[in-house]
Amino acid sequence: MKKSKKQSRKQNINHFLDRAKYYNNAGKYDKAVEKIKIAYSIWEGYKNWESNKAQKMLGKIIDAREIVIHNYLTVEERKIRAIIGD
Repeated sequence: MKKSKKQSRKQNINHFLDRAKYYNNAGKYDKAVEKIKIAYSIWEGYKNWESNKAQKMLGKIIDAREIVIHNYLTVEERKIRAIIGD
């Protein structure tokens, strides 16, 4: 039998960020935030968090979080503008 290959921390983070991107595009912001939190908890497992690799992954997580926040606020603003009639 073939052994399953253990995924690296980077692959796991990228997987959860991809899932967050999917949920963000689907308008399910709560699930997107949940996936970003999981990615961040995986990132916390880096022993040397000051390394370039760890900082690059943290940058990706922060960017994903900012995108979700921006999209959520845009949707809510549109709802309020529709109510006001603007």
